Amino acid sequence: NQSVTVLLAADATTVYAGTGGNGFFYSTDRGTNWAPAPAPMNDKNISTLSILEGGVIYAGTQGNGVWRSTDGGTRWEGANPPMADKTVLSLFRWATEEDTALFAATGAGQGVFRSLDGGRNWTALNTGFNLVNDVRAFKDIPQIKRLYAATDAGIYFQQVDFAPPQAVALQIGTSEGRKLEFTRAPEVTLLLDAEDQDDPPYPDSMIVFEEGKFSEATWEPFQNLFAFTVSNTDGPKIIHAQVKDLSWNLSATVKDTITLDTTAPRFLAHTVTPVTPAAGQSIRITQEVDDRNPDRIELIYWLSGQARMNRAGFLGNAIDIDGAFVANRGFDYRIVATDKAGNESTFQNGVLDFFSLPVTISASELGNSRSLPSGAGGAAYRIVSIPLDLQDSPQAKNVFENLGKYGRRGNWRFYAYSGNSQWEEGENIQMQTGAGYFMIRRDGGSLTNAISGATAKTTDGVLGNISGWQLRGGDWTLIGNPYNTRIELSQLKLKRKGTLLSNQGAEVQVWSYDGQWRNPVTEPELALEPWGGLFIRASEADTIIFANAKEPYARNVAKTGIATTEFAEGEWSIQITAASGECRDAINYFGVRKEAKDDWDDFDWHEPPFLPDGIGLSFPHPEWNSPAELTADFRGMENDGQRWEISVKGEPAHAVQLSFAHIESAPNALQILLVDESSKIVHDLRREISVVIRIPEAGVKSLAILAGDDFFINKNTAGMLAVPTTFALHQNYPNPFNPSTTIRYQLPLAGRVTLKVFDMMGREVITLEEDKSREPGYYEAVADMNALGSGVYFYQIAVAGEQKFQATKKMIFVK
Repeated sequence: NQSVTVLLAADATTVYAGTGGNGFFYSTDRGTNWAPAPAPMNDKNISTLSILEGGVIYAGTQGNGVWRSTDGGTRWEGANPPMADKTVLSLFRWATEEDTALFAATGAGQGVFRSLDGGRNWTALNTGFNLVNDVRAFKDIPQIKRLYAATDAGIYFQQVDFAPPQAVALQIGTSEGRKLEFTRAPEVTLLLDAEDQDDPPYPDSMIVFEEGKFSEATWEPFQNLFAFTVSNTDGPKIIHAQVKDLSWNLSATVKDTITLDTTAPRFLAHTVTPVTPAAGQSIRITQEVDDRNPDRIELIYWLSGQARMNRAGFLGNAIDIDGAFVANRGFDYRIVATDKAGNESTFQNGVLDFFSLPVTISASELGNSRSLPSGAGGAAYRIVSIPLDLQDSPQAKNVFENLGKYGRRGNWRFYAYSGNSQWEEGENIQMQTGAGYFMIRRDGGSLTNAISGATAKTTDGVLGNISGWQLRGGDWTLIGNPYNTRIELSQLKLKRKGTLLSNQGAEVQVWSYDGQWRNPVTEPELALEPWGGLFIRASEADTIIFANAKEPYARNVAKTGIATTEFAEGEWSIQITAASGECRDAINYFGVRKEAKDDWDDFDWHEPPFLPDGIGLSFPHPEWNSPAELTADFRGMENDGQRWEISVKGEPAHAVQLSFAHIESAPNALQILLVDESSKIVHDLRREISVVIRIPEAGVKSLAILAGDDFFINKNTAGMLAVPTTFALHQNYPNPFNPSTTIRYQLPLAGRVTLKVFDMMGREVITLEEDKSREPGYYEAVADMNALGSGVYFYQIAVAGEQKFQATKKMIFVK
């Protein structure tokens, strides 16, 4: 009553039977009597039976793999994993003169297995199989070494191969093929050299594992070059590799060794001799390093202000630097230690990774500054500073003792800006490191080369320890250059805000003065020059520092602020230049921008402080929450017109010429007028682009500019555009005067005006207007007599036109 699944005749009398759940039975009398196999074969579900060479019986089971018996079925031995739990549908023996193998076809999508040791150990041969389907039977063609497998998905075949591939060598290295003995990262590159005698001539799969971790590894498709991750504990690592071909022939194992070292070198004792070298003196630096696999110690050094860095290796733990690199600009250096694994450490100087060595400078070793111009007026002033660390805050008279007598009647004068438009003047001013000062030298020439001291440390400029670089909030600070090198504005920034000094805008504004004002927009190459300085205005109190803490003198390509020439449709800008004698203030702009506001914005620039003996034009805004004076004042486009107040400062009683450029940039429909409300004189700037005014005794002349359509102009000039009924030449005022005076005249009709000044001998000395076309109205001209001597002079007007007019009056010039 057994469920027999398979019968197999061993010879004429012996018959074997496999059952569906009761194991194996055998009969030695042609099937008359049967005996069951003992445990563990007494309960198996047998699906196939085979008798192979030597009378060995093989039984394929449902879910229990392959079993073998060498004594006719009495005792049985099960196969090892991975065959121990497989459902075997068919068994096949391959035998040639060279090789013998046993193949098992399994169900449930488990594929084909092969045994080379008589059925004890099996390996899967499933490359290329669709493992969803059952394998039903085998057929071989020994002549071409091909084995066919019949499956539910069709016929598959394999080239039977019993020759193992060769794993030639394993190398741990780089993707370029360079061998490594140390690594700082667990991820390494392996180069596995292997070959196979079949086609293709390389193995099918590989298994790579760290020693002691074979059970964690899996077979992967063969690669010659691939990444591998070692365990992340420092120390030597042994990596093994093995390959197999499509027939699961295995190679011998190859290996290589690498040491993982993730610990960076540690710095110990550090000395510099001498601590403060003199210019040109050689120095020795020693540095001890602790590391298990040390490689090298390197010194990276540069002169302060030098972007290019020099490199040199330590000999042992010391290095000597030639005195040629120890100059009047200071000496900066960085120490880097590297081990054989590539771990790199940089010796830390607090929060920085480099050191600054002050260099002692004797008198005359600092070198000369750029030459100051000769003169006594505002145009001869320059911003100056000393490129040294002024630790003792010396007085100006001690720094510039070789310049001679001090004072207005002496050879030089000296000013410090104290904030709120106030100046401190005197030879006793104590000078600070990195501070700027205004100075004039009557006879011109360089500042001094007699000063001695020590160079300022670059590290102080990185950390914000330069006293002169501490900025006032909402006011101007006059900074200097503590370093004997040119510093670009893009190499400096605000410490708290992070804004580069090259980014002219609401947060920071920068101005220089060399007889006239300049900023980064009008002068893109503007920089903090050695011996020079800059006016800086920060919106909030802040500190200037180097923008790049690692390489302070590296070039930094950075944009500047709002350019005055980049305009969209409907936008316009007019420039005003104020000039008096040798003094000029040319950086003054007003106009309209689409994105501008009537309050402070990035299009506006603050007016620098008014200089001693100088000249300045500004657009005052006392009505703002934070009153300001601007040198660039742009408004929005939404109004029918705009009014700009103008304040012109200069020496009392002196003449100032105002010149207007780019009037044509404004739309033709707009009238552009300059209005003097005190005298009710109106200048049409489209016809008259240059106007001379006189600075009153208070030192400030107030004017206004109107730009708008006819309605706006008529509304804002009521009572000022009346036409006189008679010709007249008025008495000059003031009179007597020194050195300039204002001459007023009026025309009831249009005409061509000539206005001249004559001396007592009747000689023409000044031509104020020459055949100038004038419309009916009131006019003023300013006579600047500064170049003439005291005395009585006459001024005469001649008008040619529909009606002629001529008149002469007397005036007195008293110096």
